[in-house]
Amino acid sequence: MNDNQKWEIIQGDALKVLSGFAPNTFDAVITDPPYASGGRTQSEKNKSTARKYSSMGENAPPPFDGDAKDQRSWTRWAAEWLYEARKASKLGAPVCMFIDWRQLPAATDALQWAGWIWRGTAVWDKGNSRPQKGRFRQQAEYIVWGSNGDMPISRPVPCLPGVFKYGNPQNRIHLTEKPLQLMRDIVKITEPGGHILDPFAGSGTTAHAVLNMNKADGGHRKFILVEMMDYADSITAERVKRVIRGYGEGKNAVEGTGGNFSFYDLGEPLLVGDCLNEAVAPEKIREYIWFMETKQPYAPPSGGNPYYLGKHNSTGYYFYYEPQRVTVLDYAFLSTITEKADGTVIYADRCSISEDKLAKMSVTFKKIPRDISKL
Repeated sequence: MNDNQKWEIIQGDALKVLSGFAPNTFDAVITDPPYASGGRTQSEKNKSTARKYSSMGENAPPPFDGDAKDQRSWTRWAAEWLYEARKASKLGAPVCMFIDWRQLPAATDALQWAGWIWRGTAVWDKGNSRPQKGRFRQQAEYIVWGSNGDMPISRPVPCLPGVFKYGNPQNRIHLTEKPLQLMRDIVKITEPGGHILDPFAGSGTTAHAVLNMNKADGGHRKFILVEMMDYADSITAERVKRVIRGYGEGKNAVEGTGGNFSFYDLGEPLLVGDCLNEAVAPEKIREYIWFMETKQPYAPPSGGNPYYLGKHNSTGYYFYYEPQRVTVLDYAFLSTITEKADGTVIYADRCSISEDKLAKMSVTFKKIPRDISKL
């Protein structure tokens, strides 16, 4: 495996992060979203994580979002993130989504509403479960899978089984953590050079599986993990660090896979509804805009135009923003641009130049989403 291979972990809301990815970015989506199926009634769903899963005692995990939605709101939410994930995926890319029996019908609906082709459901047989006299054991969860057209038969991937038999992992660090070997098997649906998206990374098992698979078969699979909870750094990223560097001692020592990754904390949401969140510091907004446009870490340029974000792939980016006044993209502003680039993207509140004239100058205007009537 190439030690210079890079991967990314993003702390932020999946819906907001996914909408920023360019089309045709990912070769597969593999994820384990919140099921929102803990509790039979809404009052039970609204309990804290520790109370809802009290049977785990002191081993109960930290609270996580998305577990209190009712059926309709969960289905709509799932359709929204699945739609954004599909837009960012390549034609024929597979999607694999874990779910339990309660949400299985809703999950297949959401998948199809989002534009994916539902291709089937695989079974994860967990083996052990609490016996209930006169009832079937609830010992399985499911992998709903599909593909935004045809999946070429020529893809260099094996035929995967329809049933996976693995027990729950020992010493789980996340309530819904899946067995590593199970995730390694699921990752095989992606070709060795594929780019994998996991919008709900949890403890980082998908990344762990990708790293192990790359080491085993010499592949160059890449991943982007998204996790909105505070443990994205302390648990998710920390686990990936340990896998890359190696962990354990003596007979239990595990050699590191090598490589490196970038971690991004998107902080407070950039938007509140459809408007800019004015509570976010301008520098944080600049970082967000730069990342959404380039998928690269932001390094503030020195000197020059104060609204200049930088250049990427021969395109210059500007964020013409002032908290207390309306900004206008006009010829006066264009005259301040001295940085050379093949194309220019400029964010501003308004534009006084026609689209035809902007196109002739290779300039793209993007409106800053805020209510300028209050300025």
